[in-house]
Amino acid sequence: MRDEKRVVTLNGFEQRLMVAGLTDFRNDALRDGKPTEDVDDLILK
Repeated sequence: MRDEKRVVTLNGFEQRLMVAGLTDFRNDALRDGKPTEDVDDLILK
């Protein structure tokens, strides 16, 4: 895997939409018993 970083600039609506989607994904992973550490890190950023 490449160690390439990308910077995404979001407005307020896009940020809320992204966090809501990540939260739904995290909840599905929890329900399935999968690890959520990576998603948790993204939500906190």
